[in-house]
Amino acid sequence: MAYIFIDSYIYRDDGTIEIDDESAHYVSNVLRQKAGDSITLFNNIGQYWGGDIVSIRKNQVIINAKPLPTPDVESLLDITLYQGLLKGEKMDLVVQKATELGVKKIVPIITQRCIPTFTRKIERLKKIATQASRQCGRVIIPEIIEPLNFKESLSGKGIIFYEQSGSKIPVFDHSINEISLYIGPEGGFSVDEIRVAEEHGLTVASLGKRILRAETAAITAVVLMQYLYGDLSFC
Repeated sequence: MAYIFIDSYIYRDDGTIEIDDESAHYVSNVLRQKAGDSITLFNNIGQYWGGDIVSIRKNQVIINAKPLPTPDVESLLDITLYQGLLKGEKMDLVVQKATELGVKKIVPIITQRCIPTFTRKIERLKKIATQASRQCGRVIIPEIIEPLNFKESLSGKGIIFYEQSGSKIPVFDHSINEISLYIGPEGGFSVDEIRVAEEHGLTVASLGKRILRAETAAITAVVLMQYLYGDLSFC
């Protein structure tokens, strides 16, 4: 069964749903669906529909869809990932995997050691997040915003990961429902940035004895938080 994110839709007089042009193009030209095929629709506010395709054309898909209960697939832990800008496809990878792991918001940050220009357009990253949400069955697509300067991003309860820190991940009360995670670029955070982060109330921690690539660090940090305080389980 096809699983489709829709930006917008029209309820027709006969009770069917006509989905937006971009979603219709994906259904007809990418997935190659046809009339009679079963399909599941979702949007970014947790609404779900299931049904069969009534008619399909190049940029018009009409579905005999009925509302479905929203699946319980979202973590109770709201994670915001502040990621130092990365080169090339590494940023794409972080967005994709963070989405699959249940992150609610992704904020690219400009740090002292990051690349001087950001070539990955935000719209591209949003599309990657949408595709990842579709693939993993999420009902919410993470919010991705324009890059912030490092100091502008410092707010709320959070952990900044620093390879030279000897501190382990802090233990929080299990009633915690939101947290911010800060991951540096390829060169990591500078000493000055760590000092400023501590002044703003962030906790400095390490991800272990080995130095991880930035994209590996981001995935590892999210997995640990979801395991400790979210919805990941290994038993």
